[in-house]
Parts: sequence; structure tokens; C-alpha cells
Amino acid sequence: MIPHKCPGCGARLESPEIYAGRKDKCPTCGQAYIVPDPPKPSPLETALRKVIKPKSLRRSVLIVAAVVGIIAAGLIIRKAIQKQGAVPPPVIPTTRIARTQPTRPIDTKPVTTTRLATWPATTPTTDTAPATHTAPATQTQPITRPTTVLATKPTTKKTGLPPLPDREYAKTLTLDIGNRISLKLLLIRAGKLVMGSPSDQLERKKDEPRHWVAITRHFYLAEHEVTREQYKAVIDGKVPADMDDPEDPVTLVNWHDAVAFCKKLSKLTGRMVKLPTEAQWEYACRAGTSTAFSTDGKFTRKNANFNGKYIYGLGNLTLQETTPWPVELMAIRNFKPNPWGLYDMHGNVAEWCRDWYGPYQFEEGDPNKHLKDPSGPTQGTKRIFRGGSWRSKPTTCRSAAREAALPEDKVDDVGLRIIVEVELRDAVD
Repeated sequence: MIPHKCPGCGARLESPEIYAGRKDKCPTCGQAYIVPDPPKPSPLETALRKVIKPKSLRRSVLIVAAVVGIIAAGLIIRKAIQKQGAVPPPVIPTTRIARTQPTRPIDTKPVTTTRLATWPATTPTTDTAPATHTAPATQTQPITRPTTVLATKPTTKKTGLPPLPDREYAKTLTLDIGNRISLKLLLIRAGKLVMGSPSDQLERKKDEPRHWVAITRHFYLAEHEVTREQYKAVIDGKVPADMDDPEDPVTLVNWHDAVAFCKKLSKLTGRMVKLPTEAQWEYACRAGTSTAFSTDGKFTRKNANFNGKYIYGLGNLTLQETTPWPVELMAIRNFKPNPWGLYDMHGNVAEWCRDWYGPYQFEEGDPNKHLKDPSGPTQGTKRIFRGGSWRSKPTTCRSAAREAALPEDKVDDVGLRIIVEVELRDAVD
């Protein structure tokens, strides 16, 4: 966050680093100002950032994994050599063995098959004579010592939820939060999409290469952002912003707050509540479209709540300094939903996603090679949020546009929208 003061009233303010150099308005006196650049990091912070890098950490992990693999391979080879070169024990005499030599009980049943008699893995006895072998002389069998096998705890790989059968599932899901407050979600069926933007799309960015993605599992997605009323009901009455309107989307929640909300709601409802992955979010936002926006025709203030001083395709050029409508947060369901019935996928508040920010794993290529259920990089420094907001330019509200911030950042135009995994109990006859 960038600490600064309002030039009008002197109020202490904080803005995220992503708004450096942008215009903003003081919430106290309404004075417009330019957000200053972030302060330069201290030498210690700079040194730590150089040391703790994702690339260097990934390299260290690979080196450790390689060393462990080499050691494990050596142990396996050594064990195999010892097994092949093992010498069978000598013939056990029928006379009593001295007490100084541990003995093992021998199978006393007559040998009637060709199997080999073996020693069971029991504690040796030193004060009793071993039993004699009663097999006929013509069927004397060599006695071999079994290889010692250490008992290990069985492990199973986490495979998530079981695959869903090809059945019909309820088109809506309503989560009862309590106090007559509920949260409605819509069924999003599995499918495929081209994620990212084409090279000729206006105002596209370099981090949006097109690639083909397959969403293999159905999921339920909230029809609108989580409201302040819903957030308050789940998080024990704690709301990060003033509740001017309970139907306003909740803001000033960082990524950790959003994850905590999902976990608490999971406990309350018994369902698996999560933030959507970036791929799930874009799949639902596009709703089967392949254009920059899922709205019909041009993208204007009639379609979504964004900063109307800017026009899509004109970049930073503004046609007017003020707008006939307030540039501020609005309540849910003020605009027409997208073709799948989801509100405010473009504008109003941006929405946290589950992924770390990083380059896509696949560039544009063969459309038959779909990346299945991508979940982004395994590590990073910033988390993805999507959709743009009431203060964003139109280009930031595009279906393919990507933004990111530190997981600790709390911004007044970023909220959340949840998903719930479809389960067998959601099937309908």
C-alpha cells in the first residue's frame, strides 16, 4: 500500500501500488488528486527480494529433488545386488545348537509340494532346541531366508471428488446462511473455451496469449458478487466497509479474507465452497462468446458499471472530464446479466480468483490439445483478480483482461464471487 495525504483536507490515505499515477478522490472531502508513486524499498528489503525469488526457489527445489532421487536409486540398486548375491543358509543340523547362537523355529509339516519352507519373522529363541524337519530324504527342500520388508503406512493420492456420472443436475443451488439470508448459485456445465485474446483485439495485453482449455467438471457459480449483508452473516457481523446498502458488493477484503469466507461458509452449509480458478471465471464470464465482452454490441455504461470517461478502443483518451453519472460502487443486479444469467461479470467490483499470477502454461497452438482444468502457477507473489470495477477503464473489464495484487492488499473496488463443487446429491431424476 502507498501511504499519502489528501492535498485538500490532509486526511491520511492508503492506496494499492497498482493505482500509482492514477487519479483518485478523497472519500472525506471529495478532493481529486493523483496517487503518488510508491516509496523506494529499503536496501534490506531489496536484498531479501533478490534472495527470495520464485525462480531461485524452484531451482533449489529441483536440486534437492534430484539429490533425493539419486540417493533413492542407489539404495534400490544396492538392495537388488544384495538380493541377487544372497547365499542360502547352511543345512540345519538335528542336534542341539549352542545357546550362543540364536535359532528360528522351522516348519514341521511334511513338505508335499514344491514350495520352499521359510522362516517366519519372529523373535529368535535361545533356550530351546529347534524342531527337526520331517520331510522325506528324497524330497529335501532347501530352506531360504526371506527378504526383510519394512512395514510402511499405506498412502493414497488425493484425487478430489469422484467423477460425475452423465446425469442432469439442479440448475440452481441456494445456500442458507441463516437469519433469512441466502446465496444463490447457477449451474455452469463442463465445456471448452479459447482462453486469452487474439492478437488483433483492441487494447489487449501481452499476458493474454490464446490457448485452449477444457473445464471437465460442472460447478455452481454465484449469480452475483458476495454482498455486504451476506458477508456480515457469515463472518460474525464483521464487515470491512460501512454498510450503506446491504445489496452492495462487499469490498476492502484481501485474498486471505476471501478464502476465510469460503472456509467459514463451507462449515455452515456442508458444501465445498471455493474461489473460482482463473479458467473457471473466464469460462463463466464468456458464457459461450468469443468477443472482448459478453454483452451485445458495444460496451457502454448501459451494459456495466465502469469509468465512463473512457471509451473502449481509445486507450487513455477521454472525451470529457466529468460524467453525467457518479463513478462509484453500485448495488447488484443493476445491469442485464450475461447469457448464462450471471450479473456484473464486467465492472462494478473486481473478483478474487484462486490462482497465483503468472504467464499461461501454453501458448497458441493446436486446438485439439486442450489444457484440462488449469489452476495457474504453484507459487508466486500476487493473486489474480478479474472483471474490472467501477473505477476501471473498459479494457480492464474485458473477458480476457488480467489483474493481480498482493494477497494482503485490501482495495475498495475488489470483492469476491464463490463457486461450489457439484456433487452426486445435486442430481435430479
